[in-house]
Amino acid sequence: MKIVRVDMQGFGTFASPRSFSFHESELNVVYGGNESGKSTLMEAIYATIFGFEKKETEQNFKSWSPWDSFTGTLELSSPDGTVTFSRDFSSNEVVVTRRANGEPVELFRGEASPRSRSEEKISYANVLRELFGLSDGALARKTSFVGQLDLATEFTPALRGLISGAGSTDYHGAVESLKETFAELTIENPWGAVRRRKRAIEKTADALTEKRQQLREAEALFRDSGKVAEELSELKERMAKLQKAYEESRLFLDKIRRLVELQSKVESNQGLYESEQRARENLERARTACKTEEEQLEKDYPLFIKLGDEVGSAVSSKLSRGGAIEIEFVEVEGELAKERTVLSVSPKPLPYWLIAALSVGIFLAFFIVGILQDRSGAISAAGTAVSVLSAAGLWLFSRGRRRRLSGAKEALEAFQQESSRLKQELKSLSEEVWQLFPEEQRADVRNRTLQQLSTAYAGFMEDRTRLEQLKEKLLSRESSGAREGHADAVKRLAVAESQLEEFLNDEKELLPLSNEPERATKMAAEAEREAKETDSKLKQLAAEFRVAEIKQARLSASTVGSPEAYQEDIEWLEKKLSRLTQRRDALKLGVDTLAQSVEEYQAESMDRISTRISELFRLVTGGRYTTVKLSEDEEPLLETSSWREIGPEQISTGARDQLYFCMRIAMLEELSSQKGLPLILDDPFVNFDDARLERARQLLSDLVSQRKLQIIMFTHGERHLDWDAHIVRLTTSS
Repeated sequence: MKIVRVDMQGFGTFASPRSFSFHESELNVVYGGNESGKSTLMEAIYATIFGFEKKETEQNFKSWSPWDSFTGTLELSSPDGTVTFSRDFSSNEVVVTRRANGEPVELFRGEASPRSRSEEKISYANVLRELFGLSDGALARKTSFVGQLDLATEFTPALRGLISGAGSTDYHGAVESLKETFAELTIENPWGAVRRRKRAIEKTADALTEKRQQLREAEALFRDSGKVAEELSELKERMAKLQKAYEESRLFLDKIRRLVELQSKVESNQGLYESEQRARENLERARTACKTEEEQLEKDYPLFIKLGDEVGSAVSSKLSRGGAIEIEFVEVEGELAKERTVLSVSPKPLPYWLIAALSVGIFLAFFIVGILQDRSGAISAAGTAVSVLSAAGLWLFSRGRRRRLSGAKEALEAFQQESSRLKQELKSLSEEVWQLFPEEQRADVRNRTLQQLSTAYAGFMEDRTRLEQLKEKLLSRESSGAREGHADAVKRLAVAESQLEEFLNDEKELLPLSNEPERATKMAAEAEREAKETDSKLKQLAAEFRVAEIKQARLSASTVGSPEAYQEDIEWLEKKLSRLTQRRDALKLGVDTLAQSVEEYQAESMDRISTRISELFRLVTGGRYTTVKLSEDEEPLLETSSWREIGPEQISTGARDQLYFCMRIAMLEELSSQKGLPLILDDPFVNFDDARLERARQLLSDLVSQRKLQIIMFTHGERHLDWDAHIVRLTTSS
């Protein structure tokens, strides 16, 4: 496979679309300075085929500049035609086509990300193995792709396996195929863990064991055939009798249940009828009560019964007012009586002449005593003072009496005026009330006070309200369909009684229970219990019968497959097991032999690679190292011209890079014998001196011209521009 052209867009420094062409039969040198895109172009070639192993790496290679798409296209030539890889890195959608003298043929289309686990990834891996001989990107980096400072090489198990299958025959695959065939025969695994699921040998052995067990059972069943037949006959007879008893008990149970059901229905409808009857009687009592209350109302209140609602309202209002006035009048009359009593019992004030006479009398009494005692002057003065004080006290006392009498008289006059006013108002209100009543009732009304009329009217309204409530309840009961409910209850009761009577006519043996529902219920429970017991016994017999039938079936099977037939099967299985065992042993011998041959072939391949590494390293170093051997761990050992063996760690960095470079060339030649993989190098000669660099250049030229190996080398060294090669120049502005 040779790379012809690479197209990319939005990849690293190549934001805008770029295209690069390479020669198939020349050394290709891609030259550019730092950050010109050499490593980016190399990574684009790798990622277009194998994709990005890590999401982080994919993000790192997205262009910093604006881009329309993140894509790569790779065109390769092969003996079978031109193969094109197109990958959209954003979605990992890959299209692989092959064109050979005609229309392109699509080899693959779908998602092909190394991070996915889809079926499409498996299909894509098969396409890569067909085209390149490998599908693992890690193996490609160990062989065909050599990055900066990445010349170090080691022979991993995967790489050894790839090399061992590089010829026309995949011996390693053949070994695995034989092991798979061996695994189909037995759970034994001489090369690994024992398998769990049984294979042909174990299954045949199990079948042989089962046949031997069947032979023993057939012989035992054959001996017991007479006993099983008798047991079956007895069980059939017992089951027939028990089945008949069960059917009779079930029939009686159905009848008694029907009787209980009809009796319950009659009882339920009887209760409904009685409930409706009570409701009907209550309704009649309510009508009677309403009529009685109405008659009593007319009898007790003949004055108010014929008044309309408007007149009754006016009478009620005026009676209420009149009652209040009468109460007020009674209160005023009471106060008036009190004031009259006060005036009648209160003492009258002393006349002023009496007060003067008493004062003079007191003075004269003192004056006479003074004369008689010969102290007329002192006693006269004292008499004067006493007489004056007495006169003043009597005057004040009399004055207070007069004022109280005057206030009582004024209050009496005020109460008399208020009483007169209330009498007048009562008279006027009485006339208004009388006018509201019919002419024939006015005489009776005049004989009653407004207070009496008001009390009577309040009683009338209370009784009338109670009567209206009774009427509303009666109306509610009548509107609730009481009549229809009673009629429906009567009808339903009649139907239920008719059904019970009809049933008893058909089932006369149940007539004694017609009027004993409790006894019928008990008999139904007893009949159900007996039916369950009978059914349980019947099921037990049926189970015993099935066991006997199984025994009989085994006996029948022994008649068809007699013990002699089982013996023939056992002999055939023993022969089959013997053949399978022989085949197992033969396969084990074949696997061991072929595995040993594969190891020898791998050793031969490694010897061939070791010889080629020696030739290349001797050429590059100018004969300083004669031989490179590979140890058991595939580590290189160098033999100097003085026959001394040393390891890679004992030579210089440049010489070590040259050694690994030669190892890569030798491995790639071995792998490219069928597929012709290209060699892609990224500045591999930074540690080469001029002499060894010239030898490396000559080696690369020989590989291109003689081995027909395509080589693409990325470098920043200007000294490579003088080589005989196809030069592709990159600039920082690219």
